[in-house]
Amino acid sequence: GDGTASFAISCVFKAIRAKQAPGAPGPSKIGEFWEWSEEELKCSFPALVQMPLGTGNDLAGVLGWGRAITPLTDREQAREWLTNALSSRRIVVPFDVWGLETMVGAGLKVCSLAGLDKNHPDRPQFQTAGASVPFLCLLYFSLGYEAFIAGQVELNRTDSRLMNFLEYGKAIPATMVGSQRRVIDLSGIKIRVPNEKSANKDEQRIYFPPEGKGGGTGSEYATVGCMNINSFGGGTWSATDPAEFGDGLIDLFRQRNYFGNVLRRGRTYDTEKHSKAAFALPAELPGVHVQYDGEARFLFHPEQEAAGFDMSCVMQIPAVLGPDTQEIPVGASSGWIVAADRDCPGVDAAFIPGTDLDECKALCLKHGFGGFCIFKRKAYFRAERPESLRLKLTVKLGATFYIPDASAQDVRFSFTLPEPKALAFQRNLFDWVSGKFVSKINATPRQVSLLQKKSDSYAKGLCARAARAYVDFAKAAVKQYGDEGPFSSILTPCATCGARCGSWGCQGCRRPFCRDCFAKHKGSAPSVKWHYGDIAALRKSISVSAELCLRDAQKDLRALTGAAASRPITLMIYSVGEPTEKEALPNAEDAIAWLESYEAGDSQAHSQPRSLVTFHKKSFKNVSVDGGTVFVEGMGDDPSLICNDDEDPVSPERLESWLSEGGSSPSK
Repeated sequence: GDGTASFAISCVFKAIRAKQAPGAPGPSKIGEFWEWSEEELKCSFPALVQMPLGTGNDLAGVLGWGRAITPLTDREQAREWLTNALSSRRIVVPFDVWGLETMVGAGLKVCSLAGLDKNHPDRPQFQTAGASVPFLCLLYFSLGYEAFIAGQVELNRTDSRLMNFLEYGKAIPATMVGSQRRVIDLSGIKIRVPNEKSANKDEQRIYFPPEGKGGGTGSEYATVGCMNINSFGGGTWSATDPAEFGDGLIDLFRQRNYFGNVLRRGRTYDTEKHSKAAFALPAELPGVHVQYDGEARFLFHPEQEAAGFDMSCVMQIPAVLGPDTQEIPVGASSGWIVAADRDCPGVDAAFIPGTDLDECKALCLKHGFGGFCIFKRKAYFRAERPESLRLKLTVKLGATFYIPDASAQDVRFSFTLPEPKALAFQRNLFDWVSGKFVSKINATPRQVSLLQKKSDSYAKGLCARAARAYVDFAKAAVKQYGDEGPFSSILTPCATCGARCGSWGCQGCRRPFCRDCFAKHKGSAPSVKWHYGDIAALRKSISVSAELCLRDAQKDLRALTGAAASRPITLMIYSVGEPTEKEALPNAEDAIAWLESYEAGDSQAHSQPRSLVTFHKKSFKNVSVDGGTVFVEGMGDDPSLICNDDEDPVSPERLESWLSEGGSSPSK
């Protein structure tokens, strides 16, 4: 499949990594990591040839090797592939490889999707990940929709290509319009790219969420990512401006509504080309579903901190074009442009047997010909200038055309990062092929367990008391993926009871709720009604605002301008539908200040988590004891305390006894 390209690269570097004596310090500078020198890497690194196995195989399709062969049952097909792969007529081209290794430096971890909660499909279940870790990316990388689809298919993947396509057929509509679409949440994620309009080459601008488009948070988008090849999802998607795998640029895309995109642009993404991209994950999300070259993972920070990583071109490798490539098969070889399956129509200036390629090249240069074609063991020379011949290349299967070009060089391997990033990358690359990178980025069972609790709590709804309001998401100014469309009102389950609740839910946490469950979610959280204090008593009943959450009331008052902002304001506070306070203020500014003070006091009086960050801090505390760690899990009346070398929960009494003994009890 597509992921085997990264595996092939790891095999090469594993074979040439520098040997270490037991106990010896590891390599620390460039030149010490590999047994091959830099020059040997350039000249001898093997070219990548992709066999089209797997379900869709985008890489093999783009490189011209087809998308599917079955070598175990179709030996003739396999023999033809092998013959073409070893043919000297095949063109070798440069292929960019992009790095994801900076995830580790940011403290990020990954795990895998284990399924969905049977009663609540909007609550993903997690498990520890396998040995394949996000390190290199050759094809594409994305967050959100496609990644979640890939994770679901991976759970039920079989050896049958047809059955795998059927799994995609089940997962795609369910994720697009079904209840599990709520799993996709890109709110707060940011992607920065170089600002091409600035004279400062280090200046960046925000690519996602797009600026100046309604002030969205990114929550309304289904997916965001990038392409290195012009094929995504088994050829389902491509770029409007085709992605080129050897141009040193990554093609970024963002997608909100798939149906609308197909109507506007067909099955193509509108992309932007950039030399690098910086991804930032907010602390308020439990994490995000990601996929790299079709491998699905869930990316998160175990300490619920904001984190980010860079995506840059880390190396360029030689790759072989197959006979079915859609790219123009033009390569370079020591002073010559080489085009496979191409000829230039015209008059033959001369022809000789084409059995000795060096002799043909020498004759072309000696007589000043513009190029020559070798076809059926004969060489045909053209007198036209090389520039004209390059423009006239046409398809002729079995032919190879050679054009002299002094600037043309053999395609060679190279590391592409500048210092000091090059050193950091090669150190991580050494650890990756040595198997040490797995423990650095794969989450432990304990971290996955804590993630599960935080993810479930996030799905149930976590928000500030001052932001709890029952709203129709379909009419909200800022939407989340899945809020719109004909199915949003009939397929959305309540986050608590699972009953259909239409498109209604809590404005603060963006979770869907039925009215009864929202009342429980809101609890005693205060709400506000307000009116101008200088209106007649008879008009007050029809001039009072709707019942608002504290933050919406402040927003309303801030919107007042001119004389309206100077009028006296009367505030009425309600809790569980009953009035609790009434305050008369001289103007809107004082009313806003009073509400801000009231919000702060209410938040302090009711120690409830306002977000996943505060939930994490209140629920999972780390206590250092004599160099060890005690993890405190759970909230409310029944916390459980777990020692770092004891997988079983212990009671608070047992912990107290252990601490009183200095943490040295054998029973710890």
